[in-house]
Amino acid sequence: MSAVNKKLPGAMELELEDFYTRGVFVGKKGKSESGAKKKYALLSESGRIKIKGFELVRRDWSNVARETQKRVLEAILKEGSKEKALDIVKDTVKMLKEGRAELKDLVIYTQLRKAIDKYDNTSPELEAAKKAIAGNVKR
Repeated sequence: MSAVNKKLPGAMELELEDFYTRGVFVGKKGKSESGAKKKYALLSESGRIKIKGFELVRRDWSNVARETQKRVLEAILKEGSKEKALDIVKDTVKMLKEGRAELKDLVIYTQLRKAIDKYDNTSPELEAAKKAIAGNVKR
């Protein structure tokens, strides 16, 4: 690594983090030639999965979405099975269509940062807040 670092300009320096045996890199929507910035999942030689940018590491997604994505990435990275990953997605969709998901696993917790009338664009959380204020929320 030091030989490579000596050839780099200025104060730039590379550091070896780990060795990864498999990886998933997600492309930008509509642009297949380049990947999204910092959206990837890697499997280390020790079996540890490193995830950046996916929904399962974000707080503004439901538990069912995060858990499904986690299981899909594990199927692809640890088992190398795109078939199992597809089955996981199909099973989740079926569960949702049949209404077997628990409400707590479908909830998305988020916070609006300004008054409702100050938003230019609508979003699911903005619409939910409007319905809650209007009293049209089912509990």
